[in-house]
Amino acid sequence: MSTLRTVLIDDQPLELEDLAGLLTDFEAIEVVATFNDPLLAAAYLNQNEVDLLICDIEMPQLKGTDLVKILAKVPALVFCSSHPAYALEAFDLNALDFLRKPVNEERLAQCIEKVRQHQTWWTEEAHKHASLPTDNTIYIKVDGYFQQVQLDELLFIEACGNFCKFKIKNQRISVAYGVISFYDELLQNHGFLRCHRSYLVNEKHVHKFNSQHLLVEEDEIPLGKKYVDTINNRLLGNKFKAYR
Repeated sequence: MSTLRTVLIDDQPLELEDLAGLLTDFEAIEVVATFNDPLLAAAYLNQNEVDLLICDIEMPQLKGTDLVKILAKVPALVFCSSHPAYALEAFDLNALDFLRKPVNEERLAQCIEKVRQHQTWWTEEAHKHASLPTDNTIYIKVDGYFQQVQLDELLFIEACGNFCKFKIKNQRISVAYGVISFYDELLQNHGFLRCHRSYLVNEKHVHKFNSQHLLVEEDEIPLGKKYVDTINNRLLGNKFKAYR
């Protein structure tokens, strides 16, 4: 399993520093950002893919329990607080765990293992139920539901750590559990091309491309150097020299 891209939020600088220090001992964790200001954190979380959020609750600018309500997508969530009375509210917000301050390494290890097991289970469930029936559809697991996706309407898939974004024609982006290598293998004989380590595209919807990008509908998708020959062979049928 890949590392969990983790964001830490706490308005107390020393407590934030201590938690970040404890997490350096866990290979499963990659702390990508830390914030004392929850509003800055919210802006970051709404613009970046994150696997795990460990968040304080009592903060002057915005309570942690209120912060998660304004996020476009909530990653795996763990709350931290010196007040155990917040635990019930935390779990009502689907937190995977509640850490009471001061956090010790043993308790933190239990929390990280719980998060890893949760992520592994969801990924396995997503892969288990993503199959190709004869009607050219797949089912992906989104927010606890199995969502049917018509492959002809699927424009591209973007990797986001342990998740994938599914861009479907005339629909909002769906975010499903599962790694892109799984979907690459699943869809390679169904008109989908790996054009970048983070992207799969539906070749029927590629309108134009050059040596660096493909245009799929209105989205510009990066083209990795190692995939240029494959893209040229599939889309041009060896009629033109590969772009360099």
